[in-house]
Amino acid sequence: TLWSASNAVSAFIKATNEAYDVEETRSFFAQKGIAILLTLFMLVAVIIALVLPIFGGTIIDMISSFMNLPSQTEIIFQ
Repeated sequence: TLWSASNAVSAFIKATNEAYDVEETRSFFAQKGIAILLTLFMLVAVIIALVLPIFGGTIIDMISSFMNLPSQTEIIFQ
């Protein structure tokens, strides 16, 4: 769930703070909000990373039809 995944991100933030000897000054709610947002951003990044290899050609075709991109642009995304 989102809550469990954000707990993992919170643990990572806490470990990073300890590694760099930084004292946490944010409240619990701010920490949890940041952890949830970072979790959502990572989820979106994973989804994009999984979808682009499959639908990348179709997506670049749609974009190039609107923006009149040169044909070499399509090679970059393949």
